Amino acid sequence: MKDTNTQKTGKSGYEIRLEVLQRALDMAEGSWHMSNEASRMEAESKIKLGLVATPVPAPDTRVEDGLKIAEKLYKFIESK
Repeated sequence: MKDTNTQKTGKSGYEIRLEVLQRALDMAEGSWHMSNEASRMEAESKIKLGLVATPVPAPDTRVEDGLKIAEKLYKFIESK
């Protein structure tokens, strides 16, 4: 007998978890890039005002952040 997830989506639990993880990692990647872009834009604004500024890159926590996001998504899915 197939589990109900496979019957509804045609995907195994592993495939679903893999997709959730990939989406979470994509979200973390986007957030990291937005943070770096904000730092760059802030430095450019300061330079235009005649101040000395260097963009400070965000620490690379994309994997850790992605795993945290995935955990939240898993909990949400399991609660429904």
